[in-house]
Amino acid sequence: MNYKDFDAAISDSKVQSIDRALAILWLGKVAQGVEGMTAKEIARIMEQDCGHPAQNASRLFERLRADRRTAKHGADGFRLRPDALKVLSAKYEGLLALPSVPKVSGSAGMIPCELFLPAKRSYLVRLVDQVNGCYQNGYFDGVMVLGRKLLETLVIEVYVQDGRAAEIKRTDGAFLTFEELSGKIAADSKVHVTRETKKTLASMKKFGDQSAHNQRFTAQLSDVDELKQGLRIAAEELLHHCNYQS
Repeated sequence: MNYKDFDAAISDSKVQSIDRALAILWLGKVAQGVEGMTAKEIARIMEQDCGHPAQNASRLFERLRADRRTAKHGADGFRLRPDALKVLSAKYEGLLALPSVPKVSGSAGMIPCELFLPAKRSYLVRLVDQVNGCYQNGYFDGVMVLGRKLLETLVIEVYVQDGRAAEIKRTDGAFLTFEELSGKIAADSKVHVTRETKKTLASMKKFGDQSAHNQRFTAQLSDVDELKQGLRIAAEELLHHCNYQS
């Protein structure tokens, strides 16, 4: 549950600003693993995420400091004391019932595994199988992260199979980042990837990063379906460029 929906669920005429601030601290802790926040961060959430009028962060700081339910966190932040966390959990945890995750039962998945069988590379087949499994079970962040990994692996394979691995390695022997690999192959006159695949590489970089690193982003079925055809086309095209010998 995000801050906006949570705030709407607890809002009534009896909720004071300090109670709203403590509720935000609680949600950050139990739902996002945020141990503590500053008064400015809480005020920003109340304004930008929840749509409340401008907050006086200095006044909120004083109220949080005086409240016995909070303790100091960092230089100027606050966290909930254990007893307060327990009380608020009993009060609010019922609001966090997880929504049902849409599953795509009966679907073949994102990418046909049959495309990869002739390559006789078990690690690629297993990776495609994981991407498809995530899609079928509604683990859409998993689709984004593993779909990105699949394309990154295939780009590397293109150069390795062509005897050009040195071109995509740093001086310490490590491969370039996915962003660098994507730029390299997109500009490579010896490979000639299509415009559609270049676009998909950029999209998977963007969404893969969001799913892996943005704690407030959760990939949805609509996000994945928008990328589904492009991922399937890019994977087959890069697989073709690998020139595996049967």
